[in-house]
Amino acid sequence: MSLNSKPIIYRDNSRKFRKKVRRANKKRWKKFFKKENYDFDYGSIYTFLENKLTALGLVIFNGHVADPERKNMVREIWTARKMLKYLLNNKASEQAEKEKKDKFFQKFGVPFPESVMTSIVCKDDKRLRQLIFYNKYPKGTPKKLQKEMNTFIDEIARESFKRENDLSNEMRVKLFSYIGEHLEHWWD
Repeated sequence: MSLNSKPIIYRDNSRKFRKKVRRANKKRWKKFFKKENYDFDYGSIYTFLENKLTALGLVIFNGHVADPERKNMVREIWTARKMLKYLLNNKASEQAEKEKKDKFFQKFGVPFPESVMTSIVCKDDKRLRQLIFYNKYPKGTPKKLQKEMNTFIDEIARESFKRENDLSNEMRVKLFSYIGEHLEHWWD
């Protein structure tokens, strides 16, 4: 087959088609294990599950499953993928960060201060540098108010971390309960 020719697509359940699908799936999984899966943490398990749901959804969508409920099955699979992407993209941290900034604005009436990082040379060893994080406040903010803002930032940072964790756990429970409800229907 030349580079300009179109690939042959087999729409039936023939032996050639099954062989071609197996080869394509094998390539996809090889790529996943070779490139994306450096260690087996929960993120790689989610990515693996996303690849599996994608492959399943495409096989069902292309009509290789003779089921009158095919469209609903694909919608369910894509909903599960959407939930999984929410976990993979860490949308919970974005939501918690937004809530944290809103609380700060409600209390002080100014936007959340920008966090800045700088480094200085250590006094003990000139080869080492010490990282210092501080908040950059608008000009003219009194020192007393800055201290109050810093203590409030520390408090809401702890709350924000807990909220992010709660949102992630809640989404994880929703995802796996959703998959548990529909799993037998997808592979039946």
